[in-house]
Amino acid sequence: MEEGVMNDLALFLAAVAAIWVIILLTHRRLSLAKRGFTLSPGVLMWRTSRGLGAIDRLSGRFRRWWIAYGTAAVLLGIALMFSVFGGILYNAVLFILQPAKAAPGVRFILPGTAPGLTVAVWLVAVGVVLIVHEFSHGFLLRSQGLRTKSVGLLLFLFIPGAFVEPDERELKRSRPDKRARVFAAGPIANVLISMVFLAVLLAAVSPRPGVYVWAVAENSPLAGENILGARILYLDNIPVGSIDDVGAFRDNLRSGGRREFELVTDRGRFTAEMVTAENGDNFLPFVAAQALPRADFLHPLNLALLAYGIILGDPIFHPYLYSHAVPSFAADLLKWLFALNFGVGLFNLLPAKPLDGGYVLEAILEKKISRRRAARISHAMSLVVLVLIIINLLPVVV
Repeated sequence: MEEGVMNDLALFLAAVAAIWVIILLTHRRLSLAKRGFTLSPGVLMWRTSRGLGAIDRLSGRFRRWWIAYGTAAVLLGIALMFSVFGGILYNAVLFILQPAKAAPGVRFILPGTAPGLTVAVWLVAVGVVLIVHEFSHGFLLRSQGLRTKSVGLLLFLFIPGAFVEPDERELKRSRPDKRARVFAAGPIANVLISMVFLAVLLAAVSPRPGVYVWAVAENSPLAGENILGARILYLDNIPVGSIDDVGAFRDNLRSGGRREFELVTDRGRFTAEMVTAENGDNFLPFVAAQALPRADFLHPLNLALLAYGIILGDPIFHPYLYSHAVPSFAADLLKWLFALNFGVGLFNLLPAKPLDGGYVLEAILEKKISRRRAARISHAMSLVVLVLIIINLLPVVV
């Protein structure tokens, strides 16, 4: 992890530690319990009735719409549940069989753990995730006639949260289809709002035409040149219009046994030569890259890879390849608003309690089998998912 990234993370954790010290010192003196605060080991909660009126008004005015949305959320949630479960299962098997090829399937997202994820960006993105998620639960509760006791905020160790507190007894006794709608509404709302942020982001970035120098081999003379981000115009006298042209030139150079060639860029002409790897193969002394068209990011698989790449810290929409119509801070904020809403939404759909997906699964099973058997199956799936999550975290620490 880079030094700047470590500093951001250390600053964030130090600030949270200071907040906890202040809370512990002032909790009794300021009578925080009378103000709606509840303190337990590692958890601070604040409950209030403010906001319940707005939830009642919006859920009542658009009752049919919310119920239709909840039903659609259940159907989409089931499909995504199987997809996400299959993804972490595949990655867990890959880690067991071929650890070197496995990437982290699950990762903690904190300020400083990825480029552009500053404390400010993290707080805004997490705040949006929580508000969208919890209020969606609240709207489905009230539109179906189920009570909400309070709304509030919480701090679990260093992780902030928000909640809409239902009447747990009433919710447990309600029909399975009502419960499924309530629990599916939150994560699906996160996934849907992530598409809005992605659309704004794609409107704010434009792919640059051509092929660019992305990286240079350390043992190449090009390493000392101002060439990173330069557009490649010709390799020898062959025009370069796509990344395929670079690959074809490399293959021809290998088959011809030549090592030297001329690299022509928008920053000048350079004499370059092939680099020999440890296995004896010859490679070009630079890595070329080309921007993807914006429409390609709308493919379902590319959506997941895009969010995953942002979370892992990959240079998505890098200025070498894309021009930005907004400041870099705004672009970073849009990226993380998309990635966190998308990632949190999918993670919450895993079939494991206390995640929303676990309760959705249990409610669906109750429509076919007894409540007791549904609970047993749900608990068993929760254990399976917990093991898979732990295995998916291992590439981060191993």
